[in-house]
Amino acid sequence: MTNFESKYSISVDQLEFLNREMHLGLSATKIELVFQACKSISDEYKIISEIVDDVETIDRDYEAPTENPQNAWTYKCDISQAKSGTLANLKFAIKDSINLAGIPMSMGSQLLAGWVPKSDASVVERILQNGGQIVGKTTTENLCISGGSVTSWPLAVDNPVSPGFSAGGSSSGSAAVVAAGEADVALGADQGGSIRIPAAFCGVLGHKPTHGLLPYSGIASLMPSLDHVGPIARSAEHLALTLDALAGPDEHDPRQSALRGPASWPTGYQMCTPEVHKGVAGLRIGLLQEGFEATASGDGQGFIGSAAASELVRKQAMQLEAMGAIVTPMSIPIHAMGSKIYGPILIDGIYQNLCLISGRNFAGFGRDASASLEITRRLSVHPEQISLVTAITVLAGRHMSLIDDGSVYSKASAQVGVLKAAYQNAFENFDAIICPTTAPAGLPLAQSGDLSNLVVETMTFYANTAVANLTGHPSTSVPVGFIDGLPVGAMITTNYWQDACAIRIAQALHSISQ
Repeated sequence: MTNFESKYSISVDQLEFLNREMHLGLSATKIELVFQACKSISDEYKIISEIVDDVETIDRDYEAPTENPQNAWTYKCDISQAKSGTLANLKFAIKDSINLAGIPMSMGSQLLAGWVPKSDASVVERILQNGGQIVGKTTTENLCISGGSVTSWPLAVDNPVSPGFSAGGSSSGSAAVVAAGEADVALGADQGGSIRIPAAFCGVLGHKPTHGLLPYSGIASLMPSLDHVGPIARSAEHLALTLDALAGPDEHDPRQSALRGPASWPTGYQMCTPEVHKGVAGLRIGLLQEGFEATASGDGQGFIGSAAASELVRKQAMQLEAMGAIVTPMSIPIHAMGSKIYGPILIDGIYQNLCLISGRNFAGFGRDASASLEITRRLSVHPEQISLVTAITVLAGRHMSLIDDGSVYSKASAQVGVLKAAYQNAFENFDAIICPTTAPAGLPLAQSGDLSNLVVETMTFYANTAVANLTGHPSTSVPVGFIDGLPVGAMITTNYWQDACAIRIAQALHSISQ
């Protein structure tokens, strides 16, 4: 076989077909010129395709959980590496969208069932290097596209704190195992609230870091500009320890452009652990009017107790004044538009990622061994295996791609800049902004499994949380109490790289609720 007789070669007949399909109107003479040019292009593709993958497959022992009352575990394991380190004596669970080499991964979907990653995600490597023990993989919503806990295959995740209610999503299993005391820390991924929503529903803490602070390499992507990975824990101290161990540059993650260059850290970044117990004296904290209103309106959508939850967060936040903080009501009007801005960006992004660019990393550098490419390969063969919520997103994305020329996405992207600027202006006067994370823990699972409630359950919890995914600011959910037996979370958002400040305030709020 010659260099050009491979699957990457292209014939004149194929070029003529593509010419007609794409309505390019090239003449026969021009088609011949294209054919000659494509010979060298095909050769380049073939040469690169023959490079041997230098990743060695890791074999690890694992087993199905013998006890799994919340359906929160996919597999149990016992993996450790370093004998000491800042994460020694901590048991970690890993969301099933994050590579843990040698252990099957499904991402909550029959579509991916049986796929086994060959290498660890960068954050997994850092857990092991710092003495952490990994005890299992946790259930996620189907392909991580849901804010509830109703779409995961084969079973929905129950809430260990409020049995029979949603555990939130998409990192539902991660929050559930931490709340149940089966792991000290669990990693989640967050594209619109998927760390903070389940943390709030399960009465634990969850932190979405500054965008790019923790490397996302080796984790399935929904959209790079929205992708975040972070910890869920029962204490602010464990959040801080985990962030400090996992943060920092990684050559394979193009999301970390802010961390490239001569300095390892951006100006102003503080390590979190030394800050946790410093208290809140002197900190300027704003109570975001639009965020409280968004949660209070949940009663009208069927989430009874939303107004009471909003008031509880306000009451608990005001108690920070007794600790020396300066707490002031404030407003960012465009926050109320956040979910509207988020919608087109998410829908277009998921459709492009799943159906058009096939999960490819177009940054031009970095290794991507995540499940993203495998998902799109399997989707082309078994599209019937996606969940109804995923079907909604890809059908909406396809429809919008046919009727819109991209101008809506462009306008939404421009509004992200306006949203960022509004928050940056607010941070000139405030060290942190607080509002409710979301409504209380959703509908009972028996109701949310009903198709008529599915969209409400999976797509209405991110009115407040999605804003920080768009802007990239760090954001922590912390439990502040209960309404009718359902946990309520407060969300603390701070300026870029000020993750330590968010966790410091979370510690103070958590102490009040306890």
